[in-house]
Amino acid sequence: MTSNPTRSRARAAGASIALVGTLALTACSAEDRPALPEITLPSFSLPSGDELKSFVADARSQIEEVSGDVASAATALEGLSGKARGSAEDALGTVQGAVGQVQEALDAAKSGKEDAQEQLAAASTTLEEARAKVDDALASLGTSTDEVTSRARSELTDLRAELARLEGDVTTP
Repeated sequence: MTSNPTRSRARAAGASIALVGTLALTACSAEDRPALPEITLPSFSLPSGDELKSFVADARSQIEEVSGDVASAATALEGLSGKARGSAEDALGTVQGAVGQVQEALDAAKSGKEDAQEQLAAASTTLEEARAKVDDALASLGTSTDEVTSRARSELTDLRAELARLEGDVTTP
């Protein structure tokens, strides 16, 4: 079997980089190295029994609020055009996807599936992404104060607040 010269060079380059990094780290004494902050991830565990029922009911109620805000925002976008409308429509699509993911995670939690916590964590991340898309859509509206833009801004702001509440419901049972 013949050796691939490109692959050999890539391996050699990777080994060199690893060696240089190791040497740089070992050259520093313990007191020269900066102290890294300790990172603690919040723990999350699903409630059980009546608490679980309440958790799911609260989150589903919040989903209804978000869905209503999506519908209102979609109506408000009808008068927008160009980049602002495209950005807002993209945000609404992302929000709808996030809401669907939350609903699936809640179904998993309610039925006691083992991966429910992971699904809820993933849904929470998707909600954060949706909120960021709404922020982008709000920024794309600029500073215009015409009636159509003002209404779209108001609806998107309300939607953003509902997303934050839903995210809170999903992450803190």
